[in-house]
Amino acid sequence: MGRSTAALPGDGGFEIHILSSLLVYWKRLQSVEVFPLTMCLRQPARSSAASSRPTFEARTRADTKILLKVLDEKLADGPAFVRDNLATALTIAQLEKKPIFVYLHAPAGVSTPPFLKILGSKEIGTFFSRDFVCWAGLLRDTRGSEGYELAKELGVRDISESIIAVLGMVGDEAQSAGSENGVPVLRLVQLSRTRFPNATGLMQWGVDAKDAWKRMRTEREKELSRARLVKEQNSEYERALAEDEHKRKIEEEEEREEERRKLDAARKKKECEDLREKARIERQRLLDSLPAEPEPGSGVANIRFLFPDGHTRKSRRFSLDTMTKVLFDFVNSHEVLTDEDAINPERLRLVTRYPRRVLEKSERTLKEAGITSDYVLCVEEAFSQ
Repeated sequence: MGRSTAALPGDGGFEIHILSSLLVYWKRLQSVEVFPLTMCLRQPARSSAASSRPTFEARTRADTKILLKVLDEKLADGPAFVRDNLATALTIAQLEKKPIFVYLHAPAGVSTPPFLKILGSKEIGTFFSRDFVCWAGLLRDTRGSEGYELAKELGVRDISESIIAVLGMVGDEAQSAGSENGVPVLRLVQLSRTRFPNATGLMQWGVDAKDAWKRMRTEREKELSRARLVKEQNSEYERALAEDEHKRKIEEEEEREEERRKLDAARKKKECEDLREKARIERQRLLDSLPAEPEPGSGVANIRFLFPDGHTRKSRRFSLDTMTKVLFDFVNSHEVLTDEDAINPERLRLVTRYPRRVLEKSERTLKEAGITSDYVLCVEEAFSQ
């Protein structure tokens, strides 16, 4: 290419990731006040095919104003430099999705005059104006000189010769053109001295830089695409974990509820068994307390009991001198059932058929109650009125 081999950081057209200091510098540039774009646009003063993009007339630093005046005089058809500070150039590059061509001018540099002659050619001006956002800074060791500050951030210590560089903001344009915590990711693409023998060498340098920037953008987009994929996968994984955790909690709650139901059922079963056992013991006590069954004969009545389930029938002989309450004890010595469940002994009553009459549980004898011969008594459940 005929390009100089001066030993500079990034020289040779290879790609490098931006140093942390350059990123800090870009973040610092974001705080610089810049006129709104609609207020700063104006058509370039010179009528050149190379200046197809409007340039900026805004509040610039004194050194930039001086440099722009020099470039206007020396570059007849050169690149259309942004007539504002570097922050504005970076903003335009971000909006137009182009790399930034930076020219750092060293007035006393040996290679500066011939380079300006090359840079001012129509071919070079058209190429850089079309494919790059162009910005120029002055290499002067003075306070506030943007060109000098940028050179330091790029690692340039010798400012005796002019420098050219290509910077690029790369990344996901859907996320503010390569944002990193809200700040575009700025990378150094190429850096070189301005010792080019002819326009062909500079043109090739620019083509190489543009290709390198495109590769950087592609790689960055792949990185961000992979990062988005990982993030989506992580989100999906976390969502699945959350769903599994929610499902696990529901299952645990259902298991606890089932355990409570089982315990409650077991408790109720135990209570029922205890009640049945208590009732059985009570029935056995009543059975043992009954007087001996007399033999058939005079003064003896055979009593038939019809239970409420419609199937159970019991009969027993009783002496006519037996008290009526013994009849109740005999009935309660059996488990009196309905179609559904056992009847509480306290709710039982004995009823005659014809005429229908409720037999009272008392100290009266059967004879006194009107039972003088064999009899049929219905066992019924008494309901509260």
